Amino acid sequence: MKIIDHILSSRPEPTATESLEAWWRLHQQWAHFALPIDRAMAGGFAADRPAHAFASGFHETLVQVVGLPSRVATAFCATEGGGAHPRAIQTTLSPAGGGLRLQGHKTFTTLGTFARDLLVVAKRGVRDGRPDLVVARINADRAGVSREALPPLPIIPEIPHAELRFDAVVVGPEEVLEGDGYLRYLKPMRTVEDCHVLAAVVSWLVQVARRSRWPTSLVEDLVVTLTALRTIASLDPLAPSTHAVLEGVLRQVKALVGAAEPQWAQVDPPTADRWLRDRALVDVAATARARRAEAAWQRLGA
Repeated sequence: MKIIDHILSSRPEPTATESLEAWWRLHQQWAHFALPIDRAMAGGFAADRPAHAFASGFHETLVQVVGLPSRVATAFCATEGGGAHPRAIQTTLSPAGGGLRLQGHKTFTTLGTFARDLLVVAKRGVRDGRPDLVVARINADRAGVSREALPPLPIIPEIPHAELRFDAVVVGPEEVLEGDGYLRYLKPMRTVEDCHVLAAVVSWLVQVARRSRWPTSLVEDLVVTLTALRTIASLDPLAPSTHAVLEGVLRQVKALVGAAEPQWAQVDPPTADRWLRDRALVDVAATARARRAEAAWQRLGA
């Protein structure tokens, strides 16, 4: 696998990226890797901080789920006041004046102030008693779109989040993505994001481990998890077997993070301090993932 060769044989020297614009330019260098998961891993390996590894994994998640061009900075706009589950979506896409109009409010959008394009989950109506969701792809500068930056989070504060409002935004029919907005885009998002973001962060850990001369056995174990995540990325994100296997890999990653704890004493202080601040990344949405894995095992009949 070329990406594993790259991570094991390239010089483990991160590229300084003090801004998202600098990260974005760096991430574009990995376009020659054909798979989103490989670009996520390459971006993570080159990053100088966990936040920018996360950004590479998050961007390539959208590429994987939506099939959008890798070279367009994009945000996925789903979360509203009640969350991101289908019945919480109150943003609407409705016929108006011979076209379509987008109206609504998204309370928390990752990379919302940075993205050039927005993927907006909206309700088109009700079908069989359930919200009929679609995803519209629009330019962030379109008339009627407003973006307000939210305060930085305690972890990965370099990654901006925004509150977005859509006031009678004109949407062309060709800008509505094909397929069910929930089953094809919203539902797989969490699983695909877990896989791609984790792969990027573990790749960053491999870079740190190699340049800080951690034990070879620890580097090998980290790369084994990368190989597993690369395989999982090719599986159906809605299949219960995928959720069961991903939960097992997540558990392995947390065990490796614990095993590596003594090694941080030999890492340069700025890098070690960023990891101390951001290491909760591996536990984000852990409760939801555990419920998902439990439901997967029930569906598998085990």
